[in-house]
Amino acid sequence: MTCRGIAVCLIAFSIGGCNPSDNDLLTCRPLNLVDETGSRVGWVEDLEIDTARGLVFLSAYNRKAPQASESAGVFVISTDSFETVENRSVVSVRRLDGVAGPERRPHGIALSEEGLRLHVIERRYDETEKNIIESQVTSYVLQGDEARGITAHPSGQIRHRLICRANDLVEANGALWITVDQSDCDGWGRRLRLITKPSSGRLVVARDPNSVEVLYTSLAFPNGVSFREGQPLFALTRAQSLSQTGIEDISLDFAPDNLTRSGDTVLVAGHPSLFGFFLYRLGLRGVSASVVAEVDGEGRVTELWRDDGRILSGATTALAVGEFTLVAAAFDDHIALCTRKGAA
Repeated sequence: MTCRGIAVCLIAFSIGGCNPSDNDLLTCRPLNLVDETGSRVGWVEDLEIDTARGLVFLSAYNRKAPQASESAGVFVISTDSFETVENRSVVSVRRLDGVAGPERRPHGIALSEEGLRLHVIERRYDETEKNIIESQVTSYVLQGDEARGITAHPSGQIRHRLICRANDLVEANGALWITVDQSDCDGWGRRLRLITKPSSGRLVVARDPNSVEVLYTSLAFPNGVSFREGQPLFALTRAQSLSQTGIEDISLDFAPDNLTRSGDTVLVAGHPSLFGFFLYRLGLRGVSASVVAEVDGEGRVTELWRDDGRILSGATTALAVGEFTLVAAAFDDHIALCTRKGAA
């Protein structure tokens, strides 16, 4: 890279980063999703895979047009769809009827350990669609083995003041582990805490619908959560780190969002610049940079892909699907389909 190129990258890094594609381990391209009616399904917050059934679940909600309630929901697609996508730019997904929406927006999702239930964080907003009134976790029993025939039936619910701003969750050791990104719901209390105590998030565990226990407090915006070595591993977005003990255990050079398991590693999607992402969310920038990395069992971090936002803006989650990696973004209208460089 020339000196001029380095200078441009240093400037760009402050608001979102450059796009060092020569060093990436993944090759990615945009992929559009549509539902049974042909309507676009984008703005995907979270992804989850059921390897036994060969299904991928997507949590989606169009934050740029919140009044379009038909965009909110949980969708399902067969993993075979990605094997046959070739040069197509569009694949079809199917809505899971009765899950979240239109009054409740889906956020983090997680499958049960045996794969028979899907847990969904459902947020309810006020009339402005900007302030969260409450969050709940609803569990759904899944029936059927194929994307076109699988159904979801409510089987339980957790509603508790401690999960007002629930962000993500994972089931492990017979319990639900839930990140709560801030201690208050919206309103003046939350805004005041952003100034007086910005690290007010917590990690809680729900061993049954009536029991929610706080494990860690004063966390710097806990976000995605997974499991590693028998303990929850969760993202601290504002601290640019991952934690298993409530402190910054694994440092990153980006702000992590959601986490997903991939064999013995954990995939991490995130933002090279939180400031750039903030401007993008406000509509003051056209794109926001994205990054995907993996963390192995020893805590070593390997960056897989970094994009300046031209392929995908503001990545929020990455998921391994066979030879592919899917990357989604809660504020972009498509996903990215990635393959390892050099893969046959």
